[in-house]
Amino acid sequence: MTTSRPAKSREGWGVFVSGLCEEVEEDDVEEAFACHGTVTSLSLPLNRMTGNIKGYCMLEYSSREEATAAIKSMDGAKLRGQAIFVSWLVQDGPGILEEAATKASETCLKAPGPAVESCMHDRSSDRSRSPKAKSQS
Repeated sequence: MTTSRPAKSREGWGVFVSGLCEEVEEDDVEEAFACHGTVTSLSLPLNRMTGNIKGYCMLEYSSREEATAAIKSMDGAKLRGQAIFVSWLVQDGPGILEEAATKASETCLKAPGPAVESCMHDRSSDRSRSPKAKSQS
């Protein structure tokens, strides 16, 4: 594992939360993280097509100590019955992107869900409809 350290953003100390279920609302996240300090900013992106959340959010604390406490306490905790993953939003150090990509691919490869399998199936059927496939038949 590479060594990295948190980096302060312009506004404060950013925390990234992933693994959120579609039913989670801003109030749920704020309430869960408020016990570690004052959440100064919270962004919960929505999917434009469905109106549901995308499964992650970014929040900020004014102090590094508050953000550190939130990460240590909340990483792996459950929110609305689903485990969440909490880490620094901005990190400094070598290999940060490689480390994040490895962690993400390991998580996805462990147990692809029906949505992943469905997506894979849809893509294979799209190939059969490609112009090359039509001209060859």
